[in-house]
Amino acid sequence: MTGCQDIQPISIQNQAQGIVFALSSQPGHLDPHLTSDEEVGIVLRQIYDTLIYRDPTSRALVPGLADNWTIDEGGLVYTFNLRQGVLFHNGTPFDASAVAANLDRIMAQPPDTFARRLLGPYSSYEILGTYSIQLRLTEAYAPFLDGLSQPYLGIASPSALSAYSVNRYQYHQVGTGPFILEEYVPGKRIVIRRNPNYLWGPSFLSSNSDGDAVDRVTFTFIVSEVERSEAVQNGGVQISDRIPPSLARSLSANTTLQILPVILPGQPVQLLFNVQRFPTDSTSVRQALIYSSKRNQIADRIYQRFAPIASGAISSTTLLFNRGSLVPYPEDTARAQELLSAEGYADGNQNGILDRNGAEFQIQILTLTGDLIPEVVGLLAEDWSALGIQVEIVPVPTVTSLVEAIQTREYNLIAYSQTFTDPAFLNDFFTTGGAKNWGNYNNPSLDTVLVQARAELDDDIRRSLYLQAVTFIQEQAWTLSIADVASIYVADTNLRGLLFDLSGVPMLFGTVYRQSS
Repeated sequence: MTGCQDIQPISIQNQAQGIVFALSSQPGHLDPHLTSDEEVGIVLRQIYDTLIYRDPTSRALVPGLADNWTIDEGGLVYTFNLRQGVLFHNGTPFDASAVAANLDRIMAQPPDTFARRLLGPYSSYEILGTYSIQLRLTEAYAPFLDGLSQPYLGIASPSALSAYSVNRYQYHQVGTGPFILEEYVPGKRIVIRRNPNYLWGPSFLSSNSDGDAVDRVTFTFIVSEVERSEAVQNGGVQISDRIPPSLARSLSANTTLQILPVILPGQPVQLLFNVQRFPTDSTSVRQALIYSSKRNQIADRIYQRFAPIASGAISSTTLLFNRGSLVPYPEDTARAQELLSAEGYADGNQNGILDRNGAEFQIQILTLTGDLIPEVVGLLAEDWSALGIQVEIVPVPTVTSLVEAIQTREYNLIAYSQTFTDPAFLNDFFTTGGAKNWGNYNNPSLDTVLVQARAELDDDIRRSLYLQAVTFIQEQAWTLSIADVASIYVADTNLRGLLFDLSGVPMLFGTVYRQSS
């Protein structure tokens, strides 16, 4: 099954510059407006342009399909002046009506669709001219521009959108981006080819138009981590994502390979405490569990030092991260024992398990797979068992099953992480009534800070507010932050010029592949 039937074949002079990119899973849906899959984002980033981009180095917002933009004083009206002379892959022109058609399509999807959620409180648009459009919000929302820079809000050709049903469009995608979708065969491959007419890329994206520029990328799906790494070693694949740290460490001595760990923004690997269930309803108990966690050992054994130890509820590459005066929790087993003793815990019946008033110290942890979380929880259970704490680990295979388990409220901790570029995600997890307030947190003062931070457009003020919020979360010991998440790529050393956006997605247009002679 092939895609983009309305695109005329383009002659590529140097077919030798094709590369193979191994992904760890097959996409459930390839449509940018319908998916939230991080690996699908790798493909989408190559096919689509966004209204604005973030420079991977400076992290500043820079023009994309929008030449410039202004924001009204109240933060409710965004006016975009669009780039002229841009063509979709099928030859149709990009203009304000194209932006409007994409917004209409996104808003027609269910409210929980990722692309729609990225738009936040967006409400409507007004086309001011052929190359000018105004977007309106119902409330000030600082992450709005960052959302517009995500590949899930890539601008698609209106003529292609209208030519195919929602389910069929994924096989016939048409953007304005640096690569053109050539073929999508579900379960086998996705093929994209270089757009020779791409002259409107963001300022940071090198054209590398010489003969070494990568002109075709074939994405293949290899579920096995070992098989993906072997494919790179034997030359059948030039780059692979999601290589586990232990395997990446073993490959680091191979001089024909480069190991590329990318620290992802958002939440680190962490455990969220349920502060309304015994015994984690006690701040001292939560602090004791944090002090007795051997995070350095975890960083060594599980993450092989590819991922740094986390500094709080947001990872170090998240926008507006500020280490500032965060409350430290060094490894201190003696301090943990003191806190538990002060709470009245002792091994009264000499069975190796702490108890208080006849009740044994037991905690239950809900554990999702991914990001090596089960392995992390296993080591934490060893640390806590050594203190005399009985640990029950409850694995949950999917987010859906996790939500079902959360509704019972019969848990003490949830092991979880997720990628977010803007720290406004904290509102979902830590404000009273937040959509993912799984720890049952409730503090009006923190609510005020987080709501203000989400609406504030001044980055310096936002940074200060988020430092207040994260410091408070640590003071209350609401989370046990383990390590930032590292997405590890392994690539042929002949593959050069790789750029990664803030979400850890590679941008391949500036990449060259110089095969060894």
